[in-house]
Amino acid sequence: MERQDAEALPWMAKFTRDPWPHKVVWVQTGVTHDRFYWLELPIGAAKPGPEDRGDRARSG
Repeated sequence: MERQDAEALPWMAKFTRDPWPHKVVWVQTGVTHDRFYWLELPIGAAKPGPEDRGDRARSG
């Protein structure tokens, strides 16, 4: 990418990453995938367009 991605670093530095988010929104666009980080869909369930939402289970 000829270092074009380096331009994103100052923008990203303004945010704090939450390693344990309470909510995750996954939108399938273009090529579909059945896995995204720690999320996984059943085989054949990935479709373009729909939004998949997940809430972190709370224990205790």
